[in-house]
Amino acid sequence: ELSAEQGGASSELRLGDYSYYGWGVAATFKDLDTTTAREASDDSLPLMFTNTEVEISAQPVDYEASLARYRKTAEMTVTGEWMSSFVARASF
Repeated sequence: ELSAEQGGASSELRLGDYSYYGWGVAATFKDLDTTTAREASDDSLPLMFTNTEVEISAQPVDYEASLARYRKTAEMTVTGEWMSSFVARASF
């Protein structure tokens, strides 16, 4: 995502593919109360590192987000010759 934010056309195109096909995972972080965190902790890590629960789920398909990424890619200026073949597929 950082490369796409900095103007990387191939990264922007790849993020569009991830949205279109539903590749990847989404992580949701939930804070635990301190008693539950203490019970879940095995004392190998300090409590400050173990007071969140992470829920990982499949990334849903998002056609609108992928279209926005593809359009942004098509509007970018290609600076390297090697990128031309990748970006050409994003042009409408």
